Parts: sequence; structure tokens; C-alpha cells
Amino acid sequence: YIFEESFCTGTISIDNIPIINLSFPKSHEIYLKMIEATQNLDKFISIDLAPYEINVLVEGTTSTLLIRNNKIISLDDSETIFINKSSREVLRGTQDKIKQALWEFKLNLPF
Repeated sequence: YIFEESFCTGTISIDNIPIINLSFPKSHEIYLKMIEATQNLDKFISIDLAPYEINVLVEGTTSTLLIRNNKIISLDDSETIFINKSSREVLRGTQDKIKQALWEFKLNLPF
């Protein structure tokens, strides 16, 4: 996390590939969501994960990233306003980056 004046920027990475970047006011609950998302990723991500098992569910202004139907993180549009994107855009980008990270990891596996 990077702390600047009244905002924080948090990044979650998989194998040195940033998969989600969020900026939020200091002492905001999004900080706790980032920690929970990291724990959930550790719990549910695996090398045998297929791309179709990584999904984004959109309900109104709230979007949820799911891996094998397990919630990783939910964001509302009001929580992503500081990066000028909707929660849907943020989590679809995260979905794509997780798929990319897994693909690159599989490519580097010895045969």
C-alpha cells in the first residue's frame, strides 16, 4: 500500500502481475476488502483453475468477482469512483488479469 496525503493505493498481485489496483480515502473500509480479497485469492486460486471458473456478477451498481462461485471481492461503483471506473470495469479487468497470470504461470511450468 502507498499512502499519499488523504488517499491510499492498494495493489494485489499474482506472481508479480498486478491484478487489481484501487485508490481510496485513508481509513476507508475498502482497505479491509483488499485484505479479505487477498485471503480469498490465497484460498480459492489454484493451478487447475479454468478460465470459465473466474466470473464477475453485476447487480445494479455492485459487482462481485467469483472464483468457482466463491466470492473474492465485491465492489460498489461508489468505491471505485477515485479511479474513474465502474466496479464492473475494475473487476472485469481483474478477471482478465487473473486469467493472464494463470496462463503465464502454466506456460512456465516444466513439461
